[in-house]
Amino acid sequence: IGRYCLHMHLKGACPGCSYVGNAIERGEQRGISIHGTHDSKVVRNVFFDVNGANLYVEDGNEMRNLLQENVAFCPRPSSSGHEGCGATGTDNP
Repeated sequence: IGRYCLHMHLKGACPGCSYVGNAIERGEQRGISIHGTHDSKVVRNVFFDVNGANLYVEDGNEMRNLLQENVAFCPRPSSSGHEGCGATGTDNP
């Protein structure tokens, strides 16, 4: 279990980069992170019980990435005394 289960890190223009059909369970901070990568494909992935962001575009300047048909499940409601699937420092107030 790591902070970033899958991480496209500084690949630049990378039309051959893809995460398709993965199941990510119990991540500790992010499910899939896209950082400094453009033209990639993130399609039909399932996230379950990931603390923080399930799908995270790190800098905001990543361009032309296809993010399609991904789904996230959080089994813990926020009202349960926990943060639900949030993680301190990863959610926007």
